Amino acid sequence: MAIFSPDSEVIKIGTSYLLIVSAFFIFFSTMFIIQGLLRGAGDTLIPMFITLIALWFIRIPFSY
Repeated sequence: MAIFSPDSEVIKIGTSYLLIVSAFFIFFSTMFIIQGLLRGAGDTLIPMFITLIALWFIRIPFSY
C-alpha cells in the first residue's frame, strides 16, 4: 500500500479494505465456475439469474 501513498492512515484503511474484499473472492470464483459449467451445458437462463441476484442483492447493498 505504501507505493500509492506514504500516509499511514491511508495504508491502514487500504489494508483493512483488501482483507474484506479478498474474503469475497472465494464466493465470486465459485459463482463464476458454476456459471461457466451451466453455460457450457447449454443453460443460459440460470446463470443470468445468478448474475442478477448477485449484483442487485449482494454487490450493490454491500458497497454501501
